[in-house]
This record gives sequence, structure tokens and C-alpha cells, in this order.
Amino acid sequence: MKGEHPCTLDEAVQFAAMQVHIEHGDHKPDRHKPGYLDDLRHVLPAEYVKVKGVEKKIYAEHKKLVGQPELNVKFKYTTMCRALKTYGITFFNVKEKVKGKNKLVARLLGVTRESVMRMDETTKEVRCIYAHT
Repeated sequence: MKGEHPCTLDEAVQFAAMQVHIEHGDHKPDRHKPGYLDDLRHVLPAEYVKVKGVEKKIYAEHKKLVGQPELNVKFKYTTMCRALKTYGITFFNVKEKVKGKNKLVARLLGVTRESVMRMDETTKEVRCIYAHT
């Protein structure tokens, strides 16, 4: 939700649907419709909040979870989190000097036991990976 780990819109929608299921129970068509959630930032990363029709997509995914026990949905949520390529990375905000210019650019430096990853702070695009082999 904080957008610390980059994910696709589809993944964000699935995470949001599972969170709605965990917090609000099974999908009820008369209740769970666009406008029900006060603030989409509670279930989506900021970059996807204003995507047209995103709340409708969340409820479509939420509907697929009807009858699923909360524990199963939490397990699926955790499994999806662990599958993200940035899972387990500790991020540090750093400044990087732009080549040929006297300017510093904000970057994220991610560190794991096996690798170091440099990412654009705004887009979360991976710029470079240094892996231990």
C-alpha cells in the first residue's frame, strides 16, 4: 500500500481485493460497489489510486474470494508478497551524482544477502542489480 515494493496494477488490485476481504468479509454486491471504500489509499499504492475503474476491478477480484476463509486469504496475500522481486530487500534513500553534471538525484538502494539493487525513487524502476555469484 505504501508503494515501497513495485508491483503491477493487476497485482495491486489483487492485494487490495484480499485486504477488502480480510477487513470487510465476503463480497456483497449491494454493499461492495464503487464509492464503498472511503479512501483507496488504504488498499492501493498511490500511483494506482486515480486509475479509472480501479475500484470496480477490486470488487471483481473480491467477488472471486467469496467463501474463502480469512486465514486462506491471508496466506495467499503473504505468498504473493513473498513472490515480489523486491521482497526481503531493505531500502535506503540515497542521492546519486548525475554523470557530467553537478546534480544529485534521489535513488533507492536496496540491499539483501545476495544482491544490491539501485532503483528510481519515483517510478521504482530497477536501474541496476549487483548480485553475488
